[in-house]
Amino acid sequence: MVPLMTVNRRFKAWTFNTIADELDLVKKPNAALAEAIIERVDIDVRHCSRGSLYIPRGSKIGNVKMENRDYINKALERGASMVLTSLDRSIFPTDAPVVQVNNVVAAAKKLADSARSRYQGKIFGITGSVGKTTTKDMMNHALSYCGDIYATRGNYNETDGVLMTLASMPEDVQYSLIEVCSTKPNSVPKKATHVKPHIGMVTVIGHSHGAKYPSRYDILRDKVAMFDYLVGDRVAIVGRSVLDFDEANESLIAQKSIETLITVGQRKVDTVQLIGAELGALETKVRMLVDGKPISVRVPAAGRQFVDAAMFTMAGAHALGLDLLDIAENISTLERGPRRGERLKVNVQNSKKTVEIIDDAQNSAPDSVRALLELVQLRSPKRKVLVFGDMMELGDDAPQMHESLVQDVLEAGIDVAILVGPMAALMAPMLKDKVEVHLIKTTDDLVKKVRGLVENGDLIVIKGSGGLKLERLLPALAPRSARQKVGNNWVIETEAGLPAPKKSKSIFATPEQAADVAVITDFEPLLCRIPLKSGFKTSRHTIKVSSNYILVMQLDGVVGLGEASPRSLALTGDSIASARKFYNQAREQLIGAHISKASPEASLADVRLIMQKLEKLALKLGEPTRNTKPYRASLAGIDIMLLDGVARLHNMTVAELLGQQRDPVGVSAATISEISEGGLRLLKSIRRHLKRYPVCRAKGAFDTHLNLEFLRDVTTVAREMGQDKVAWLDMNEAYSPEGVPSLINAIVDSARAGDIRGTVILEQPVAKRFSAEMCEFQKLANDKISGMDLDLVLMADESLWDESDLRELQKQGGCRGINIKVQKCGGLLKALEIGDAANQFDQKVHVYIGGMVGCSDLTSRALLSLAQALPKFNYITSGPRHNIEAHIVTNPLKWVDQSNVLPNQDGAGLGLYLDWDTLRAYCEEDDQVRLDAIRAKIQESADKQTPTSTRVVVSGKVQGVGYLVWLQQEARARGVHGFVRNRSDGTVEAVLFCVQATLDELLALMRKGPEKAEVTELVTDTWTRGLKTNDFLRFKAASV
Repeated sequence: MVPLMTVNRRFKAWTFNTIADELDLVKKPNAALAEAIIERVDIDVRHCSRGSLYIPRGSKIGNVKMENRDYINKALERGASMVLTSLDRSIFPTDAPVVQVNNVVAAAKKLADSARSRYQGKIFGITGSVGKTTTKDMMNHALSYCGDIYATRGNYNETDGVLMTLASMPEDVQYSLIEVCSTKPNSVPKKATHVKPHIGMVTVIGHSHGAKYPSRYDILRDKVAMFDYLVGDRVAIVGRSVLDFDEANESLIAQKSIETLITVGQRKVDTVQLIGAELGALETKVRMLVDGKPISVRVPAAGRQFVDAAMFTMAGAHALGLDLLDIAENISTLERGPRRGERLKVNVQNSKKTVEIIDDAQNSAPDSVRALLELVQLRSPKRKVLVFGDMMELGDDAPQMHESLVQDVLEAGIDVAILVGPMAALMAPMLKDKVEVHLIKTTDDLVKKVRGLVENGDLIVIKGSGGLKLERLLPALAPRSARQKVGNNWVIETEAGLPAPKKSKSIFATPEQAADVAVITDFEPLLCRIPLKSGFKTSRHTIKVSSNYILVMQLDGVVGLGEASPRSLALTGDSIASARKFYNQAREQLIGAHISKASPEASLADVRLIMQKLEKLALKLGEPTRNTKPYRASLAGIDIMLLDGVARLHNMTVAELLGQQRDPVGVSAATISEISEGGLRLLKSIRRHLKRYPVCRAKGAFDTHLNLEFLRDVTTVAREMGQDKVAWLDMNEAYSPEGVPSLINAIVDSARAGDIRGTVILEQPVAKRFSAEMCEFQKLANDKISGMDLDLVLMADESLWDESDLRELQKQGGCRGINIKVQKCGGLLKALEIGDAANQFDQKVHVYIGGMVGCSDLTSRALLSLAQALPKFNYITSGPRHNIEAHIVTNPLKWVDQSNVLPNQDGAGLGLYLDWDTLRAYCEEDDQVRLDAIRAKIQESADKQTPTSTRVVVSGKVQGVGYLVWLQQEARARGVHGFVRNRSDGTVEAVLFCVQATLDELLALMRKGPEKAEVTELVTDTWTRGLKTNDFLRFKAASV
């Protein structure tokens, strides 16, 4: 993805003079100091180079005992441009760029505060027991596509690291992410007083550093002290676990001077609410609501910790008012950092062994260990080797916390456990009978042990607190040249090098949420070409064949249907050929997409989210120009398909799903293709049309005289019928801007003479590029018809693709009519947006819905549903399809008694069903294959949804052990009907009437039975004998 803005981290360089000003130093620099240009501050000598200001790092910055002279010399050797130290200046060479200060920590604080005072952007202060570095790294990546950003390097989050980060902070980046840790009481306030964040974030409160705090509540109190130092917007982002710690927490937060509180959790009251997540060996998928808006995020890295990080990243983006879909897309390109779950393929030194190593040795806490083991459980290597070191600073509960991980280790399928440190060793007695265990005391011993144990094809997982220095294992096993980073995803490979079957684990905030989610399992676009009975003439050519894509999907066994009519780049932004390319890409986003079943509103929100993502895909694949927008018809087909499926899912019509405003509507107009002949033939055509429809629509001519003749004839017929009729001229950009005023004047003159009256619509008389002139023409018409029995409406058609085009027209005064073409604007949802915007601007606006020539009844029914849902609606031209060689639905639309009215819809969704055999006859060979495949899947799904009667005979110790009562309870709990009984041969016989999925679940339980049962065999066959009616009312026990 191309960044929205180029990241440009401009740092206002320090010089000796500017540093001397801040620190009140005497300005007598040597030559090296006089020339020094400081581009960054470093506290780790390994990072020093030209442009570095090195400040010696210790357990406490500024502690003279920790200002190692050797480290300072190494920094100078590496090219550091300046060094601050409280050591005697005379012990260093006179020409070295060394500056002596009284107190290094005081100097660092002054430089940090100076840089902070110049900063003009937004600062995040991020803290928490676990997850802060992962969240910071994800935010750094995601926000970098939205503007200039600066962030803490690595996990330099202690006092010296925070001061270094601030002192190096560019003054003109938009966003800065400052990570703050709390290692002992009152440590966060000491750092936050320098950070002064606009947005404070507390992720999760856990046991990390628990040894330094009297209780977890003291950890919490220290971390939320970040909010005491908020400035500007004063936004606080907190995890729900923070608020739920105990009753005092919310009052503790309430005491802070916070303008906006954003909560992250699993409850409906949370600003960012977790709906569900899928943990896979390849990636992590997260579904959430952000201020009620559904968002799906795919993280290309595996782990439960990325669920929290994604939610906090979205919370941060929400606080900044950024486009959440952009942020979600940015997260999908995330890369993992060293020692944070980085996956490496390693050729072990001095051997022919190749292993995979997951290096997660940066830090360790119970939650992060469990998250890692949860993913290891999904892997299937030759062996799983866990190198696990002590989790440090957990306090008095450390032994129990280590022992609590034993079950997680076993469930992960660990084959070999190498335990490093006294706390990890406590796990050995509980593991040794099931896992090969090795106890290690030192890192040197660890290297020797791993070298001796490792086998070709092993998966080695390294996890432990940073203080153990487990990262030394990796270079000891193989030099950097023998290590290959193989991607973010934990790809499972077979010996042939091919991906093994994907495994995943779904988690939801509650079981109810898991049950309330439907998944798209199939999607297929089928191109069909059906000849028209008679060619249809347009301004450009004559259409003889209807070429459309019929779109089919399955949503939890429910079928959704849609239709797309790509015509040309100019008309719909796509063509038949380009639409295929788009659908091939869209399939990846559709298959596996989740749609909430909790309510129609929730489902509709998810559909909008899917469509927003597909619109971004369309922009990425297409080439929008001034006059076109890509893949509008392709999108419209998917939109209709999704809405049809969702409406069927809720057993309601599409119109009801969209918010039905009115009863079924009649079709208003058909179109007279030619008016050029004029005379009696034209008058006859007008009479025939107005006999059925309230509107007569015709393709306008280039000749003003012919156009006036049509308008006069409509008035004549309307007078004969004694009814008001609408005359409608589709001009198809026939006039130049200079010619339209003369046409308007001619119509007004005829009206004054009594030859024309009622409503006259002029649809798009000029090209789209003259949209401003269209608004001027409407103003002219309004002035001319004042006080007359004439309503002259200028209607936008080619000028209108979507709501943004309408807004542009409205800025210039607007037109009195709009033509909504679903296949041009991108679907029914986009059409509703146009209708809402038009109605808000002018409640007297004429709203017209137009179809595409050659569409099937699927499109007609979709447009009629739209007409029922729009807030304001006047005309529609899409009725039953009669000018086609064959119908592709089994129940085509028909008129009621030769009127312009259609019967009420039967059934949910669009109420239409495919005639598969007819459709297949008009598909090309490749599409016939696709049709057969998805038809078979739909039939298979339907079969699974049809209850069947299955006889089950259970053998073993199954009588006298409560098997009948147990099975009766299990069956009733699942809504299964039938009966169970003991047989004289000692077996149990059951008849189960249910769908296949429920049968599979119940059979798995029956193989185990209740606690005292011992099942040796289970035989099934189809039950063909009749049952009494009440046998199916409730599952029961029966006699032999």
